[in-house]
Amino acid sequence: MAIAQDVTERSRMQTELQQSKMLLDGVLNSSIDGIIAFRSVRDPKSQQIIDFQWLVSNAALGRLNPRFQNGRVGQYLRQEMPEHTENGLFAAYVSVVEQGELFETEICYDEADLPVWLQLTAVKLGDGLAVTFRDITKNKFIENMLKQANDELQHKITVLDSRNRDMLKLGQINEYLQASKTTRDAYHVVAAIMPDLFGDCSGEIYEIEANEQAEGGLICVATWGDHPPVSAMAFNREDCWALRRSHGHYVDRDQPGLFCQHISQGDEIGASLCIPLSAQGKSLGLLHLWSPDPHALSKDKRRLAHTIAEHLALSVTNLLLRASLELQSTHDSLTGLFNRRYMEDALERLLYKAEVQNTHLGIIMIDIDRFKNFNDRYGHAIGDLVLREVAQLLPQALRQSDIACRYGGEELMAILPEASAAVVYQRAEQLREQIAALNLSKDERPIEQVTASFGVSVFPECGRDRRELLRVADDALYRAKNEGRNCVRLAEALVETITAIDPSYPHRSPE
Repeated sequence: MAIAQDVTERSRMQTELQQSKMLLDGVLNSSIDGIIAFRSVRDPKSQQIIDFQWLVSNAALGRLNPRFQNGRVGQYLRQEMPEHTENGLFAAYVSVVEQGELFETEICYDEADLPVWLQLTAVKLGDGLAVTFRDITKNKFIENMLKQANDELQHKITVLDSRNRDMLKLGQINEYLQASKTTRDAYHVVAAIMPDLFGDCSGEIYEIEANEQAEGGLICVATWGDHPPVSAMAFNREDCWALRRSHGHYVDRDQPGLFCQHISQGDEIGASLCIPLSAQGKSLGLLHLWSPDPHALSKDKRRLAHTIAEHLALSVTNLLLRASLELQSTHDSLTGLFNRRYMEDALERLLYKAEVQNTHLGIIMIDIDRFKNFNDRYGHAIGDLVLREVAQLLPQALRQSDIACRYGGEELMAILPEASAAVVYQRAEQLREQIAALNLSKDERPIEQVTASFGVSVFPECGRDRRELLRVADDALYRAKNEGRNCVRLAEALVETITAIDPSYPHRSPE
């Protein structure tokens, strides 16, 4: 009877065990995650875990990884999944069993050349562990797509910020170019701001020399950058591909044979860009940039460099035009001296300064003797020649601070700031002697001697305003004419001062 009870109890336990197994299988197989249960395999002596034995797994595991579709119950982890030892997962599993802490990570493997991402979670289960594998490939794909989109957006923002900074600097260049008074100002403005726009580049600005327009000689007028120039400081137009082709020339170290001849060849040059400076069909110079980094001059940077070159060329053209107009408005076209209008403005300004500073200011009136005879005897061309030759002597004989003008007709004038009566008189005598020493000829035949008469007045002895000083100097000039020409005559207020220095005054005309 006891035996019957044991059989019945055993049968009941087997039934419950089968039901529990069916229930466990149902739970495992209903999960969308792959699940594996392992038991620890320990060394008999040290009791350290040396492997894990596969106890059970579900169908989802085979769907996640086809190599496990048939299950691996009874097999060992290191044999079936050797990569777990190589990538450190085995050590992590040991830590889960020994420490009882949850372990999570992400792993990736290729299936049919496509990446499959799994989220791995390991938890302690008795003297073993349970590992779940969840497919997160779609999430990873979306995450990567979002990351890529975010990276692209960040790159576009960075590019936009860079362009905005470039536009602000370009606006700054234009502002300074508009305020520039000379072409040198314009060149130095660009050279000063270029490092902010092209930090990895060095460069030079070249100007076509005014006396070399036909030959196209260029000279360096500005440089910038941390590297010494690799381009010659002066060269001919034919040495530059950009000038020969009349448009920008970009070359990097992959095409060393196309570097311009004005650039020294060497491994330090990664990229070079030459851009002609031209406006309204006229060549003005060259903008050159270069860098040891072959990627420093990107398309955007080259486009910016072309824009700067256009703005610089236009500014230089306007400055040259302004200078030409100012020259025409202030200078006499025949002699190159300042004209009467400029003389009157300058004299008013210098008189005010002399009065404020309590200094002298001298005026020398000059009239070429018998000028009408040169026109009547030799023609107006010779008359113009005489006037030009005499006019050229004035800047040579005067100080840099002095002003030489054409007063009208054959009359010239010089203004000498901060010059005493003695200095003005001596300067007038020097000019008279230099004019009398001129040797002019027509068709290799000498023409008659050129002489001039002089009248001198000085502020404040001879007057305190422009009209009075000019009138007094003009009266002295007419006295020189009436007393034989080719001589210097002083305003009456100066005679006593000069005779004290030069008792022989007034010198008689050599004629």
